[in-house]
Amino acid sequence: MAKLDLSKLSLEELQALARDIEQEIISRREADRERVLAQMRELAASLGMTLEDLLKQERGRERARVPATSVRFRHPENRPRLVRPRQAPAVDHRVAGLGADAGGSVGR
Repeated sequence: MAKLDLSKLSLEELQALARDIEQEIISRREADRERVLAQMRELAASLGMTLEDLLKQERGRERARVPATSVRFRHPENRPRLVRPRQAPAVDHRVAGLGADAGGSVGR
């Protein structure tokens, strides 16, 4: 491939080149996609199946794996208790002795 000296191109020429490159990338990806799909259909046909049937079965499996409820974790100290992610426990500072009416200063 011949190396192109970009420093000699104007801004408009560079922008046009960038658009052309992007269009070429898109068209090549689409051509590759079509080629791979054709190969997959050919392979499925050689096994007596259609690609669409295979993809329907695969989609059905994925949906069956998705849990119906939100994710829960077991509490490490109390096994029957379940904790939802990002759930911060409520702290009563008066009970913990951290409130203003706890009396005295901390560390004495």
